[in-house]
Amino acid sequence: MASRCRRSICRTTTASPGRELGLELTDAGFDHSVLSEFRDRRLLDTLLERAVTAGLLRAGGRQRTDSTHVLMAMRTMNRLEQVHETVRAPLNALAAAAPDWLLAQAEPGWFERYEARVEDYRLPTNTAERILLGHEIGAGGNGVLRAVYSQDAPGWLRDIPAVQTLRHVWIQQYVTIDDQLRWRTPDEQPPGTTRQISPYDGDARAGTGRDSHWNGYKVHLTETCDTDAPHLITHVITAPPPGSDYEATGNETDQGGTPVVRVRFSMRDCKACPSRDLCTRGAKGRRIARRPQEEHEALQRARQRQSTDEWQQRYAHRAGVEGTGTRPAPTRTSHFAALRPAA
Repeated sequence: MASRCRRSICRTTTASPGRELGLELTDAGFDHSVLSEFRDRRLLDTLLERAVTAGLLRAGGRQRTDSTHVLMAMRTMNRLEQVHETVRAPLNALAAAAPDWLLAQAEPGWFERYEARVEDYRLPTNTAERILLGHEIGAGGNGVLRAVYSQDAPGWLRDIPAVQTLRHVWIQQYVTIDDQLRWRTPDEQPPGTTRQISPYDGDARAGTGRDSHWNGYKVHLTETCDTDAPHLITHVITAPPPGSDYEATGNETDQGGTPVVRVRFSMRDCKACPSRDLCTRGAKGRRIARRPQEEHEALQRARQRQSTDEWQQRYAHRAGVEGTGTRPAPTRTSHFAALRPAA
């Protein structure tokens, strides 16, 4: 099978080299598992070494970097669909790994509720009914975790990835107070940078960029931009996108881990301020974040330089990489589940 796929790839790319990195998964001559062989051979490193030998790439040259979004290969689900599938996935894994044990532990309604995928059901539209169903699914997930983590259960069951995902998601989605399980409110949930959004892709995260929102990853591309040499991509890395959730006041770092000083004005002071309409329209007091003084002053000097013609001419060299990130359209959709093979 693998040799047939390799022959098919060679036949396709020979006829149309421009499609080498743009084949769809539905293409009859493409098997995405073959790409692992190219990764193992460090194809990009080999190409860069040959570029250096040919004088096309040299040390100390100029480079530019940009990023673009990559959609995860899984269907985007709402919160209720996600928790349903997060229970269904470990039940399927346990049924395959330890069927006799699962039959002995199964609670009434497990097989009936989680036999089919969530899209095969008609979920309630009423808010109160959806909350009630979410609590019932939460109780079912707790039942699976109790069974797996009981003293009588084989220890290796806890290492099944779907079981680990269930445990993590339930910490993020539910809270138990006075022995009562309930949904976490949006303020109680972790930020988007750490919150899992699919039981089938544990690395994908919710991303935002200006006016765009997506579920998946970010791919960062670095290419050379010397005027007397061809532009070559020298580095590609795929990573979860940064979230845009506001971190609680008092945290001494921003979302990127950079030290900051957070300031919060009381509503009493903001309400009496004559310039309030020019500052904020929020119902709460103004919140701002500033870097330490030395870094803040350095940042201000850098911003002043950005207004000069000399800096604008230097920055013009970077603009080209934005086109590099958008030209290979297939890059916008991940052909893999999870981050490691997609990197």
